[in-house]
Amino acid sequence: MAVTISGPADVILEKLRRQFVPFLRNELHFADYATEGAQPKSAGSVSMRWVLFTKITQDETGGLTEGSASDGEVSSLAVSTVTTTVAEYGAWVKITSLADLASTPETLAEYAKGLGEHAARTLDSLLRNVADGTTTTLNAQDTATGTGTMISTDTAIAQDIAVISGRFNQNDCKGFANLGGMYVCIVHGKVEQDIVTDVTTGQLSWSDVNKYVPGIDGQKKIIQGSPGAIYGTMVLRSNNIATATVSTSITGYLNIALADHGLGRSSFEGMTPKGAKAKGPALLSAKSDGRDTSNPLRMFSTLGWKFNSAQAILDVNRLILYRSAV
Repeated sequence: MAVTISGPADVILEKLRRQFVPFLRNELHFADYATEGAQPKSAGSVSMRWVLFTKITQDETGGLTEGSASDGEVSSLAVSTVTTTVAEYGAWVKITSLADLASTPETLAEYAKGLGEHAARTLDSLLRNVADGTTTTLNAQDTATGTGTMISTDTAIAQDIAVISGRFNQNDCKGFANLGGMYVCIVHGKVEQDIVTDVTTGQLSWSDVNKYVPGIDGQKKIIQGSPGAIYGTMVLRSNNIATATVSTSITGYLNIALADHGLGRSSFEGMTPKGAKAKGPALLSAKSDGRDTSNPLRMFSTLGWKFNSAQAILDVNRLILYRSAV
């Protein structure tokens, strides 16, 4: 893809770099709910590691005896680790002149926004693809995980979110601090629509939950049409949700529900590629020096984004693939 630009390339590129990462972070859906890993330095290996504390199940309810050297001693303290390989990702365009494209601040902002959105979707897709591999599944309108066969009428309902919350609660999962301790369920736009338009007397529907709640938390939410929080789980929308054949001839949305420490990713600092001027995913430019036989007249330079990334499932009990009929 060729982009026509002319003018002071270095100055405009620096402006693009400053706008790139904020646009990228604003477009992410899954990354805010994935736990950052550490990148250990070892010769010949580029890996990402997460260290997970194993919960202490021993209760200390007997009190302490004066003079005892064993009272209160925990029998064991353990951690487990998850390790995966870091890989590089990126995309670039040919640039034939820089000032025309950035002749106005609005054009410059849209260009940086477009590259940021593309990089964000790539990162989100990497996390989504890994999350889709969890072995804990829930079909819409089922009352427990791992049971039932999906049929064409098994579209999403509000009761499903209660089942997700219950599953996480029963496994002592923690919610997210940035959501006030709630879990999160990221669904396709059509699934969001199915939840808010479901009207039934057979079980509590989304409208039943909200219509008796006054003010901004009730009727206003119905008018706005966003599911919001249901039974301790925040429902968020992302159209970067995959579909798959769930049962014979039935296609389902692969929505993703998460508790804290269910999914892992690289830190933004750990995503920094070689040659970047700042920490995090980078906007990079390359120019021909005249010796490049593929660009002998210096007719173009290149501009693109690049980052390093690793992602992994940390605990299948904290990550549910919530499947609903298309």
